[in-house]
Amino acid sequence: QAFSVAAPDLTYLHLVGCFQVSKVAIQALAASGFVRRLEDLSLAGCVRLHEAAFINLAHNLGRLRNLNLAGCTEAVTDKMVEAVGRHCPLLEHIDLTECEGVGAHGVKSLVVHCRRMISMDFTGCNRLNDVAMLPFADATFKPGIETLVLVGCPGIGDTGLSWICDGVFDSLVLLNIKGTRCTTSALRSCLDRFRYSKMRKNNTFMGLYPERRWKDRVIINEYGTIYRSAAKLQAAYRARVGRRLAQEAKEKFYRNWVATHLQAMWRSKQARAFYELLRWEKARKDEAQMVLAGFAKIIAAMEILQGLREEAYLALANKCAIVVQAVYRGRCGRRRVARILDNLRIQRILEDRCARLLQRVYRGHVGKLRFKQMLKEHREWLAKCIKSASKLQRVWRGKQARRRVAAHRYAIEHRAELEQYSATLLQNRFRLYRCKNIIARAQAEKARAAVAALYVQTAWRARCARMELDIRKQVRQQELEEKA
Repeated sequence: QAFSVAAPDLTYLHLVGCFQVSKVAIQALAASGFVRRLEDLSLAGCVRLHEAAFINLAHNLGRLRNLNLAGCTEAVTDKMVEAVGRHCPLLEHIDLTECEGVGAHGVKSLVVHCRRMISMDFTGCNRLNDVAMLPFADATFKPGIETLVLVGCPGIGDTGLSWICDGVFDSLVLLNIKGTRCTTSALRSCLDRFRYSKMRKNNTFMGLYPERRWKDRVIINEYGTIYRSAAKLQAAYRARVGRRLAQEAKEKFYRNWVATHLQAMWRSKQARAFYELLRWEKARKDEAQMVLAGFAKIIAAMEILQGLREEAYLALANKCAIVVQAVYRGRCGRRRVARILDNLRIQRILEDRCARLLQRVYRGHVGKLRFKQMLKEHREWLAKCIKSASKLQRVWRGKQARRRVAAHRYAIEHRAELEQYSATLLQNRFRLYRCKNIIARAQAEKARAAVAALYVQTAWRARCARMELDIRKQVRQQELEEKA
Protein backbone atom coordinates (compact mmCIF):
# COMPACT_ATOMS: atom_id res chain seq x y z
CA GLN A 1 0.00 0.00 0.00
CA ALA A 2 2.86 2.39 0.79
CA PHE A 3 4.45 1.56 -2.61
CA SER A 4 1.13 2.32 -4.34
CA VAL A 5 1.00 5.81 -2.80
CA ALA A 6 4.69 6.73 -2.95
CA ALA A 7 5.59 5.16 -6.33
CA PRO A 8 2.51 4.85 -8.58
CA ASP A 9 4.68 4.41 -11.73
CA LEU A 10 6.93 1.66 -10.31
CA THR A 11 8.04 -0.88 -12.95
CA TYR A 12 10.88 -2.76 -11.14
CA LEU A 13 10.36 -4.43 -7.74
CA HIS A 14 12.99 -6.70 -6.10
CA LEU A 15 12.18 -8.30 -2.71
CA VAL A 16 15.09 -10.76 -2.67
CA GLY A 17 15.52 -12.58 0.66
CA CYS A 18 12.44 -11.06 2.29
CA PHE A 19 11.39 -14.30 3.98
CA GLN A 20 8.57 -12.54 5.89
CA VAL A 21 6.62 -11.83 2.68
CA SER A 22 3.44 -13.91 3.00
CA LYS A 23 -0.27 -13.85 2.20
CA VAL A 24 -1.01 -10.33 3.52
CA ALA A 25 1.89 -8.72 1.65
CA ILE A 26 1.04 -10.47 -1.64
CA GLN A 27 -2.63 -9.43 -1.34
CA ALA A 28 -1.62 -5.81 -0.69
CA LEU A 29 0.72 -5.97 -3.72
CA ALA A 30 -2.09 -7.37 -5.91
CA ALA A 31 -4.41 -4.54 -4.83
CA SER A 32 -1.83 -1.77 -5.46
CA GLY A 33 -2.08 0.60 -8.39
CA PHE A 34 1.36 0.06 -9.92
CA VAL A 35 1.20 -3.74 -10.19
CA ARG A 36 -0.29 -3.57 -13.72
CA ARG A 37 2.81 -1.65 -14.87
CA LEU A 38 5.42 -3.96 -13.35
CA GLU A 39 7.98 -5.30 -15.84
CA ASP A 40 10.52 -6.86 -13.46
CA LEU A 41 9.51 -8.72 -10.26
CA SER A 42 11.89 -10.67 -7.99
CA LEU A 43 10.66 -12.66 -4.98
CA ALA A 44 13.75 -14.85 -4.60
CA GLY A 45 14.06 -16.42 -1.15
CA CYS A 46 10.44 -15.63 -0.15
CA VAL A 47 9.65 -19.06 1.28
CA ARG A 48 6.23 -18.11 2.72
CA LEU A 49 4.40 -17.29 -0.50
CA HIS A 50 0.66 -18.05 -0.44
CA GLU A 51 -0.76 -19.90 -3.46
CA ALA A 52 -4.18 -18.19 -3.77
CA ALA A 53 -2.75 -14.70 -3.12
CA PHE A 54 0.00 -15.20 -5.73
CA ILE A 55 -2.51 -16.44 -8.33
CA ASN A 56 -4.57 -13.30 -7.70
CA LEU A 57 -1.39 -11.23 -8.15
CA ALA A 58 -0.59 -13.01 -11.45
CA HIS A 59 -3.92 -11.86 -12.93
CA ASN A 60 -2.62 -8.25 -12.83
CA LEU A 61 0.93 -8.86 -14.21
CA GLY A 62 0.08 -8.48 -17.89
CA ARG A 63 3.24 -6.39 -18.66
CA LEU A 64 5.70 -8.53 -16.70
CA ARG A 65 8.90 -9.43 -18.59
CA ASN A 66 11.26 -10.76 -15.87
CA LEU A 67 10.21 -13.00 -12.94
CA ASN A 68 12.61 -14.42 -10.31
CA LEU A 69 11.29 -17.00 -7.79
CA ALA A 70 14.64 -18.66 -7.02
CA GLY A 71 14.99 -20.32 -3.62
CA CYS A 72 11.25 -20.33 -2.80
CA THR A 73 11.42 -24.16 -2.33
CA GLU A 74 7.99 -25.75 -1.97
CA ALA A 75 6.17 -22.38 -1.67
CA VAL A 76 5.97 -22.24 -5.50
CA THR A 77 3.42 -24.76 -6.84
CA ASP A 78 2.28 -25.91 -10.26
CA LYS A 79 -0.91 -23.83 -10.05
CA MET A 80 1.10 -20.64 -9.41
CA VAL A 81 3.32 -21.27 -12.45
CA GLU A 82 0.25 -22.06 -14.60
CA ALA A 83 -1.31 -18.74 -13.56
CA VAL A 84 1.91 -16.91 -14.53
CA GLY A 85 1.90 -18.62 -17.93
CA ARG A 86 -1.73 -17.79 -18.70
CA HIS A 87 -1.69 -14.15 -17.53
CA CYS A 88 1.87 -13.01 -18.41
CA PRO A 89 2.13 -13.40 -22.22
CA LEU A 90 5.04 -10.89 -22.45
CA LEU A 91 7.28 -12.85 -20.05
CA GLU A 92 10.87 -13.21 -21.36
CA HIS A 93 12.97 -14.40 -18.39
CA ILE A 94 11.94 -16.69 -15.52
CA ASP A 95 14.10 -18.19 -12.76
CA LEU A 96 12.59 -21.12 -10.78
CA THR A 97 15.79 -22.34 -9.09
CA GLU A 98 15.13 -24.75 -6.17
CA CYS A 99 11.33 -24.50 -6.65
CA GLU A 100 10.59 -28.13 -5.79
CA GLY A 101 6.81 -27.83 -6.29
CA VAL A 102 7.03 -27.10 -10.05
CA GLY A 103 5.94 -29.97 -12.31
CA ALA A 104 4.91 -30.80 -15.88
CA HIS A 105 1.72 -28.70 -15.88
CA GLY A 106 3.57 -25.50 -14.96
CA VAL A 107 6.21 -26.03 -17.66
CA LYS A 108 3.51 -26.70 -20.28
CA SER A 109 1.67 -23.49 -19.38
CA LEU A 110 4.88 -21.42 -19.73
CA VAL A 111 5.82 -23.00 -23.09
CA VAL A 112 2.32 -22.71 -24.60
CA HIS A 113 1.37 -19.20 -23.46
CA CYS A 114 4.67 -17.28 -23.09
CA ARG A 115 5.71 -17.04 -26.76
CA ARG A 116 8.39 -14.36 -26.12
CA MET A 117 10.41 -16.45 -23.66
CA ILE A 118 14.21 -16.01 -23.94
CA SER A 119 15.62 -17.77 -20.86
CA MET A 120 14.24 -20.37 -18.41
CA ASP A 121 16.05 -21.71 -15.31
CA PHE A 122 14.69 -24.90 -13.66
CA THR A 123 17.72 -25.69 -11.45
CA GLY A 124 16.79 -28.08 -8.62
CA CYS A 125 13.19 -28.72 -9.84
CA ASN A 126 13.38 -32.45 -9.10
CA ARG A 127 9.73 -33.11 -10.07
CA LEU A 128 10.46 -32.50 -13.75
CA ASN A 129 10.71 -35.55 -16.01
CA ASP A 130 10.71 -36.42 -19.72
CA VAL A 131 6.96 -35.77 -20.01
CA ALA A 132 7.48 -32.20 -18.75
CA MET A 133 9.82 -31.58 -21.73
CA LEU A 134 7.25 -32.73 -24.31
CA PRO A 135 5.72 -29.22 -24.86
CA PHE A 136 9.13 -28.01 -26.08
CA ALA A 137 8.74 -30.26 -29.15
CA ASP A 138 5.82 -28.10 -30.40
CA ALA A 139 7.04 -24.77 -29.00
CA THR A 140 6.55 -21.61 -31.09
CA PHE A 141 8.79 -19.07 -29.37
CA LYS A 142 9.30 -15.76 -31.22
CA PRO A 143 12.05 -14.75 -31.76
CA GLY A 144 13.16 -17.86 -29.84
CA ILE A 145 14.43 -19.16 -26.53
CA GLU A 146 18.20 -18.83 -26.05
CA THR A 147 18.93 -20.22 -22.55
CA LEU A 148 17.52 -23.32 -20.83
CA VAL A 149 18.99 -24.58 -17.50
CA LEU A 150 17.93 -28.01 -16.18
CA VAL A 151 20.62 -28.57 -13.54
CA GLY A 152 19.69 -31.07 -10.81
CA CYS A 153 16.59 -32.54 -12.55
CA PRO A 154 17.19 -36.32 -12.27
CA GLY A 155 13.89 -37.22 -13.93
CA ILE A 156 14.96 -35.87 -17.36
CA GLY A 157 16.67 -38.32 -19.70
CA ASP A 158 17.59 -38.76 -23.35
CA THR A 159 13.91 -38.73 -24.42
CA GLY A 160 13.36 -35.28 -22.92
CA LEU A 161 16.59 -34.05 -24.53
CA SER A 162 15.43 -35.24 -27.96
CA TRP A 163 12.11 -33.38 -27.56
CA ILE A 164 13.96 -30.19 -26.63
CA CYS A 165 16.25 -30.51 -29.66
CA ASP A 166 13.29 -31.12 -32.01
CA GLY A 167 11.43 -27.97 -30.92
CA VAL A 168 13.98 -25.20 -30.15
CA PHE A 169 17.15 -26.19 -32.07
CA ASP A 170 16.95 -23.10 -34.30
CA SER A 171 17.29 -20.55 -31.43
CA LEU A 172 18.71 -22.33 -28.35
CA VAL A 173 22.41 -21.59 -27.72
CA LEU A 174 22.90 -22.48 -24.02
CA LEU A 175 21.62 -25.74 -22.53
CA ASN A 176 22.86 -26.99 -19.14
CA ILE A 177 21.76 -30.57 -18.25
CA LYS A 178 24.16 -31.22 -15.40
CA GLY A 179 22.65 -33.62 -12.84
CA THR A 180 20.16 -35.21 -15.27
CA ARG A 181 20.03 -38.72 -16.75
CA CYS A 182 21.03 -37.47 -20.21
CA THR A 183 24.02 -39.28 -21.72
CA THR A 184 26.98 -37.78 -23.52
CA SER A 185 26.28 -39.83 -26.66
CA ALA A 186 22.72 -38.45 -26.90
CA LEU A 187 24.01 -34.90 -26.48
CA ARG A 188 26.70 -35.47 -29.13
CA SER A 189 24.10 -36.81 -31.58
CA CYS A 190 22.10 -33.57 -31.25
CA LEU A 191 25.11 -31.23 -31.46
CA ASP A 192 25.07 -30.81 -35.26
CA ARG A 193 21.60 -29.19 -35.11
CA PHE A 194 22.86 -26.25 -33.04
CA ARG A 195 24.86 -23.93 -35.32
CA TYR A 196 26.10 -21.50 -32.66
CA SER A 197 26.89 -23.86 -29.74
CA LYS A 198 29.56 -26.33 -28.79
CA MET A 199 29.57 -29.22 -26.36
CA ARG A 200 31.13 -28.61 -22.93
CA LYS A 201 31.42 -30.97 -19.94
CA ASN A 202 33.14 -30.26 -16.60
CA ASN A 203 32.41 -30.38 -12.87
CA THR A 204 29.78 -27.62 -13.00
CA PHE A 205 28.49 -27.71 -16.57
CA MET A 206 27.33 -30.31 -19.05
CA GLY A 207 25.54 -29.43 -22.24
CA LEU A 208 25.71 -26.86 -25.01
CA TYR A 209 27.72 -23.69 -24.53
CA PRO A 210 27.53 -20.74 -26.98
CA GLU A 211 30.38 -20.15 -29.40
CA ARG A 212 32.55 -17.07 -29.10
CA ARG A 213 30.74 -14.00 -30.50
CA TRP A 214 27.76 -16.14 -31.46
CA LYS A 215 25.51 -13.10 -31.76
CA ASP A 216 27.86 -11.62 -34.40
CA ARG A 217 27.65 -14.91 -36.29
CA VAL A 218 23.87 -14.75 -36.18
CA ILE A 219 23.99 -11.21 -37.61
CA ILE A 220 26.41 -12.29 -40.36
CA ASN A 221 24.24 -15.28 -41.32
CA GLU A 222 21.16 -13.08 -41.36
CA TYR A 223 23.01 -10.59 -43.60
CA GLY A 224 23.98 -13.44 -45.96
CA THR A 225 20.39 -14.62 -46.07
CA ILE A 226 19.18 -11.10 -46.80
CA TYR A 227 21.88 -10.66 -49.51
CA ARG A 228 20.88 -13.89 -51.24
CA SER A 229 17.23 -12.90 -51.02
CA ALA A 230 18.02 -9.48 -52.55
CA ALA A 231 19.96 -11.09 -55.42
CA LYS A 232 17.10 -13.48 -56.05
CA LEU A 233 14.61 -10.58 -56.01
CA GLN A 234 16.76 -8.60 -58.50
CA ALA A 235 16.98 -11.57 -60.86
CA ALA A 236 13.24 -12.10 -60.57
CA TYR A 237 12.62 -8.41 -61.30
CA ARG A 238 14.89 -8.39 -64.37
CA ALA A 239 13.22 -11.54 -65.68
CA ARG A 240 9.83 -9.92 -65.16
CA VAL A 241 10.88 -6.78 -67.10
CA GLY A 242 12.21 -8.96 -69.97
CA ARG A 243 8.98 -10.97 -70.05
CA ARG A 244 6.96 -7.74 -70.11
CA LEU A 245 8.95 -6.33 -73.10
CA ALA A 246 8.59 -9.61 -74.97
CA GLN A 247 4.89 -9.62 -74.20
CA GLU A 248 4.50 -6.08 -75.56
CA ALA A 249 6.23 -7.03 -78.85
CA LYS A 250 4.09 -10.15 -79.11
CA GLU A 251 0.92 -8.12 -78.48
CA LYS A 252 1.84 -5.62 -81.23
CA PHE A 253 2.38 -8.43 -83.75
CA TYR A 254 -0.89 -10.13 -82.79
CA ARG A 255 -2.82 -6.83 -83.00
CA ASN A 256 -1.79 -6.38 -86.62
CA TRP A 257 -2.52 -10.01 -87.40
CA VAL A 258 -5.92 -9.85 -85.67
CA ALA A 259 -6.88 -6.60 -87.45
CA THR A 260 -6.21 -8.17 -90.86
CA HIS A 261 -8.16 -11.32 -90.03
CA LEU A 262 -11.01 -9.33 -88.48
CA GLN A 263 -11.48 -7.38 -91.69
CA ALA A 264 -11.62 -10.60 -93.68
CA MET A 265 -14.03 -12.10 -91.18
CA TRP A 266 -16.23 -8.99 -91.26
CA ARG A 267 -16.61 -9.14 -95.00
CA SER A 268 -17.44 -12.85 -94.92
CA LYS A 269 -19.89 -12.19 -92.09
CA GLN A 270 -21.71 -9.55 -94.08
CA ALA A 271 -22.04 -11.94 -97.02
CA ARG A 272 -23.34 -14.70 -94.74
CA ALA A 273 -25.79 -12.28 -93.11
CA PHE A 274 -27.27 -11.36 -96.47
CA TYR A 275 -27.58 -15.02 -97.38
CA GLU A 276 -29.19 -15.79 -94.02
CA LEU A 277 -31.68 -12.96 -94.56
CA LEU A 278 -32.85 -14.53 -97.78
CA ARG A 279 -33.17 -17.94 -96.12
CA TRP A 280 -35.04 -16.38 -93.18
CA GLU A 281 -37.69 -14.86 -95.45
CA LYS A 282 -38.36 -18.27 -96.98
CA ALA A 283 -38.35 -20.03 -93.62
CA ARG A 284 -40.69 -17.39 -92.20
CA LYS A 285 -43.39 -18.21 -94.63
CA ASP A 286 -43.07 -21.97 -93.97
CA GLU A 287 -43.06 -21.43 -90.18
CA ALA A 288 -46.21 -19.27 -90.27
CA GLN A 289 -48.06 -22.13 -91.93
CA MET A 290 -46.83 -24.64 -89.34
CA VAL A 291 -47.74 -22.30 -86.43
CA LEU A 292 -51.28 -21.86 -87.61
CA ALA A 293 -51.65 -25.63 -87.89
CA GLY A 294 -50.20 -26.15 -84.40
CA PHE A 295 -52.52 -23.73 -82.58
CA ALA A 296 -55.48 -26.05 -82.97
CA LYS A 297 -53.47 -28.98 -81.59
CA ILE A 298 -52.31 -26.86 -78.62
CA ILE A 299 -55.84 -25.83 -77.67
CA ALA A 300 -57.03 -29.45 -77.73
CA ALA A 301 -54.01 -30.58 -75.66
CA MET A 302 -54.69 -27.85 -73.07
CA GLU A 303 -58.27 -29.01 -72.60
CA ILE A 304 -57.12 -32.64 -72.10
CA LEU A 305 -54.40 -31.46 -69.65
CA GLN A 306 -56.94 -29.49 -67.59
CA GLY A 307 -59.11 -32.58 -67.18
CA LEU A 308 -56.14 -34.70 -66.08
CA ARG A 309 -55.09 -32.05 -63.53
CA GLU A 310 -58.58 -31.99 -61.98
CA GLU A 311 -58.57 -35.79 -61.62
CA ALA A 312 -55.06 -35.76 -60.08
CA TYR A 313 -56.12 -32.99 -57.65
CA LEU A 314 -59.12 -35.00 -56.41
CA ALA A 315 -56.99 -38.13 -55.90
CA LEU A 316 -54.30 -36.16 -54.04
CA ALA A 317 -56.92 -34.45 -51.82
CA ASN A 318 -58.39 -37.85 -50.78
CA LYS A 319 -54.91 -39.22 -50.05
CA CYS A 320 -53.96 -36.16 -47.95
CA ALA A 321 -57.19 -36.41 -45.96
CA ILE A 322 -56.46 -40.09 -45.17
CA VAL A 323 -52.88 -39.23 -44.08
CA VAL A 324 -54.08 -36.35 -41.84
CA GLN A 325 -56.65 -38.61 -40.18
CA ALA A 326 -54.03 -41.32 -39.57
CA VAL A 327 -51.59 -38.80 -38.07
CA TYR A 328 -54.28 -37.31 -35.80
CA ARG A 329 -55.42 -40.74 -34.58
CA GLY A 330 -51.78 -41.77 -33.94
CA ARG A 331 -51.20 -38.58 -31.95
CA CYS A 332 -54.31 -39.13 -29.83
CA GLY A 333 -53.27 -42.75 -29.23
CA ARG A 334 -49.75 -41.75 -28.16
CA ARG A 335 -51.13 -39.18 -25.73
CA ARG A 336 -53.47 -41.77 -24.22
CA VAL A 337 -50.63 -44.32 -23.88
CA ALA A 338 -48.33 -41.70 -22.33
CA ARG A 339 -51.07 -40.78 -19.80
CA ILE A 340 -51.55 -44.46 -18.88
CA LEU A 341 -47.78 -44.97 -18.49
CA ASP A 342 -47.53 -41.89 -16.23
CA ASN A 343 -50.36 -43.20 -14.05
CA LEU A 344 -48.68 -46.62 -13.82
CA ARG A 345 -45.36 -44.98 -12.94
CA ILE A 346 -46.97 -42.88 -10.19
CA GLN A 347 -48.78 -45.96 -8.88
CA ARG A 348 -45.48 -47.91 -8.72
CA ILE A 349 -43.81 -45.02 -6.89
CA LEU A 350 -46.65 -44.85 -4.36
CA GLU A 351 -46.60 -48.64 -3.86
CA ASP A 352 -42.82 -48.56 -3.27
CA ARG A 353 -43.15 -45.71 -0.79
CA CYS A 354 -46.03 -47.44 1.06
CA ALA A 355 -44.05 -50.69 1.21
CA ARG A 356 -41.00 -48.88 2.58
CA LEU A 357 -43.19 -47.04 5.12
CA LEU A 358 -44.77 -50.36 6.27
CA GLN A 359 -41.31 -51.92 6.53
CA ARG A 360 -40.05 -49.00 8.64
CA VAL A 361 -43.11 -49.15 10.94
CA TYR A 362 -42.79 -52.93 11.33
CA ARG A 363 -39.07 -52.74 12.02
CA GLY A 364 -39.70 -49.97 14.56
CA HIS A 365 -42.37 -52.13 16.27
CA VAL A 366 -40.02 -55.15 16.35
CA GLY A 367 -37.26 -52.89 17.72
CA LYS A 368 -39.54 -51.61 20.47
CA LEU A 369 -40.53 -55.16 21.48
CA ARG A 370 -36.87 -56.18 21.49
CA PHE A 371 -35.97 -53.11 23.55
CA LYS A 372 -38.74 -53.85 26.07
CA GLN A 373 -37.57 -57.49 26.35
CA MET A 374 -33.96 -56.37 26.86
CA LEU A 375 -35.12 -53.76 29.45
CA LYS A 376 -37.09 -56.43 31.32
CA GLU A 377 -34.11 -58.78 31.31
CA HIS A 378 -31.86 -55.96 32.47
CA ARG A 379 -34.19 -55.10 35.33
CA GLU A 380 -34.40 -58.75 36.40
CA TRP A 381 -30.62 -58.94 36.30
CA LEU A 382 -30.41 -55.76 38.40
CA ALA A 383 -32.87 -57.25 40.96
CA LYS A 384 -30.75 -60.40 41.20
CA CYS A 385 -27.64 -58.29 41.54
CA ILE A 386 -29.24 -56.20 44.33
CA LYS A 387 -30.42 -59.36 46.13
CA SER A 388 -26.96 -60.91 45.83
CA ALA A 389 -25.37 -57.67 46.95
CA SER A 390 -27.67 -57.53 50.02
CA LYS A 391 -26.77 -61.08 50.95
CA LEU A 392 -23.09 -60.37 50.40
CA GLN A 393 -23.42 -57.23 52.54
CA ARG A 394 -24.99 -59.23 55.39
CA VAL A 395 -22.26 -61.81 55.19
CA TRP A 396 -19.70 -59.07 54.90
CA ARG A 397 -21.11 -57.12 57.87
CA GLY A 398 -21.14 -60.27 60.06
CA LYS A 399 -17.62 -60.99 59.07
CA GLN A 400 -16.67 -57.36 59.68
CA ALA A 401 -18.32 -57.46 63.13
CA ARG A 402 -16.37 -60.54 64.02
CA ARG A 403 -13.25 -58.94 62.69
CA ARG A 404 -13.96 -55.75 64.68
CA VAL A 405 -14.29 -57.76 67.90
CA ALA A 406 -11.09 -59.60 67.11
CA ALA A 407 -9.51 -56.35 66.04
CA HIS A 408 -10.58 -54.64 69.27
CA ARG A 409 -8.91 -57.39 71.18
CA TYR A 410 -5.95 -57.19 68.90
CA ALA A 411 -5.88 -53.38 69.14
CA ILE A 412 -5.25 -53.49 72.81
CA GLU A 413 -2.17 -55.55 72.17
CA HIS A 414 -1.03 -53.92 68.84
CA ARG A 415 -2.33 -50.35 68.77
CA ALA A 416 0.14 -48.96 66.20
CA GLU A 417 -0.50 -51.75 63.69
CA LEU A 418 -4.27 -51.29 64.12
CA GLU A 419 -4.11 -47.57 63.35
CA GLN A 420 -2.29 -48.32 60.07
CA TYR A 421 -4.86 -50.96 59.11
CA SER A 422 -7.75 -48.56 59.93
CA ALA A 423 -6.36 -45.92 57.58
CA THR A 424 -6.12 -48.47 54.77
CA LEU A 425 -9.69 -49.64 55.41
CA LEU A 426 -11.06 -46.06 55.26
CA GLN A 427 -9.36 -45.51 51.91
CA ASN A 428 -10.93 -48.68 50.48
CA ARG A 429 -14.39 -47.65 51.71
CA PHE A 430 -14.06 -44.20 50.11
CA ARG A 431 -12.99 -45.68 46.77
CA LEU A 432 -15.98 -48.09 46.86
CA TYR A 433 -18.30 -45.12 47.44
CA ARG A 434 -16.88 -43.22 44.47
CA CYS A 435 -17.26 -46.27 42.17
CA LYS A 436 -20.90 -46.67 43.15
CA ASN A 437 -21.58 -42.99 42.35
CA ILE A 438 -19.90 -43.31 38.92
CA ILE A 439 -21.94 -46.46 38.07
CA ALA A 440 -25.19 -44.74 39.12
CA ARG A 441 -24.47 -41.69 36.92
CA ALA A 442 -23.61 -43.92 33.91
CA GLN A 443 -26.88 -45.87 34.30
CA ALA A 444 -28.89 -42.62 34.49
CA GLU A 445 -27.16 -41.26 31.37
CA LYS A 446 -27.88 -44.49 29.46
CA ALA A 447 -31.58 -44.32 30.42
CA ARG A 448 -31.83 -40.70 29.26
CA ALA A 449 -30.16 -41.62 25.91
CA ALA A 450 -32.68 -44.44 25.37
CA VAL A 451 -35.61 -42.07 26.04
CA ALA A 452 -34.13 -39.45 23.67
CA ALA A 453 -33.62 -42.04 20.88
CA LEU A 454 -37.22 -43.21 21.27
CA TYR A 455 -38.44 -39.61 21.05
CA VAL A 456 -36.35 -38.92 17.90
CA GLN A 457 -37.66 -42.10 16.20
CA THR A 458 -41.27 -41.10 16.99
CA ALA A 459 -40.76 -37.59 15.57
CA TRP A 460 -39.08 -38.96 12.40
CA ARG A 461 -41.87 -41.46 11.73
CA ALA A 462 -44.49 -38.73 12.24
CA ARG A 463 -42.67 -36.46 9.74
CA CYS A 464 -42.39 -39.28 7.14
CA ALA A 465 -46.12 -40.03 7.54
CA ARG A 466 -47.01 -36.35 7.00
CA MET A 467 -44.83 -36.16 3.88
CA GLU A 468 -46.41 -39.35 2.48
CA LEU A 469 -49.91 -37.92 3.12
CA ASP A 470 -48.98 -34.65 1.32
CA ILE A 471 -47.65 -36.61 -1.71
CA ARG A 472 -50.86 -38.67 -1.93
CA LYS A 473 -52.97 -35.51 -1.78
CA GLN A 474 -50.93 -33.93 -4.60
CA VAL A 475 -51.22 -37.06 -6.76
CA ARG A 476 -54.95 -37.25 -6.12
CA GLN A 477 -55.40 -33.58 -7.00
CA GLN A 478 -53.37 -34.04 -10.21
CA GLU A 479 -55.54 -37.01 -11.26
CA LEU A 480 -58.71 -34.96 -10.63
CA GLU A 481 -57.34 -32.07 -12.72
CA GLU A 482 -56.46 -34.44 -15.60
CA LYS A 483 -59.96 -36.00 -15.51
CA ALA A 484 -61.53 -32.52 -15.48
